[in-house]
Amino acid sequence: MPSTLSQLVNHTLGIYQRNLRPLLGIWAPPMVPLLLGAFVTSDGIRAFLLLVFFFTLIVAVGATAYLVASFYANLPISTGRSYLGAMNNGAALLVNALVYYVVVWTALGLSTPYTAFVGVPVLIFVLVSWAFFSQVTVLENRKAMEGLSRSWALVKGFWWRVFRIGVVCMLALSILSLPLLFPAILVMDASPLASNLLMTLWLFLAFPLYHIGVTLVYFDLRARKEDLTLSRLALELQGEASPSDVFRRPPPEGPGSPL
Repeated sequence: MPSTLSQLVNHTLGIYQRNLRPLLGIWAPPMVPLLLGAFVTSDGIRAFLLLVFFFTLIVAVGATAYLVASFYANLPISTGRSYLGAMNNGAALLVNALVYYVVVWTALGLSTPYTAFVGVPVLIFVLVSWAFFSQVTVLENRKAMEGLSRSWALVKGFWWRVFRIGVVCMLALSILSLPLLFPAILVMDASPLASNLLMTLWLFLAFPLYHIGVTLVYFDLRARKEDLTLSRLALELQGEASPSDVFRRPPPEGPGSPL
């Protein structure tokens, strides 16, 4: 398990490479409404497709977290198993996501030239503090709203660390995405359809990579604050332990340092 930035990047790329097929299977459903949206002209149909994208996106994020946890817990990995793991807490995941996006869009609305001094700090703070609500909800079986408060508690004391890691990883992902993003922007006016297809392909490849990294930072926070170990993670996924059972002594796998 990674505990430094370089380890985080290496593990993220390694998990992505070793589990590419089930990951692409997880992220295929959210891409379907995006692709269909490029071929329709009705605003009503586009709004419906956007709604479908939103719901499938929420589940795909949770399924990715479940896949990463299964990888480290040495459990079977598949697209279907990952989706089932996410849907076990589907209602709570949906409620937490709705609250999250309402707050984020409200902060974006306040990020005007006249109110940016309020909107931008609120937006950044919320994005970091609630970054792990999907992982918490799916992997810890948290109820609606508990996922948000639990993410907030995990980030507390490590906000700047999470922020720095997020900035570095987003910059790295942006650089890796240039071969697809740059052509998509170039042809946006000349061929909106081609641009949409390239953007969808970029999201299809980039989203799983990003959410693998978010899940690994979540594990790192729990290792630092709660002595999470691989054996403990496996027990939690199989329902044999509760995340609230915090170790009071060094974990058996190592000398007490984070994973």
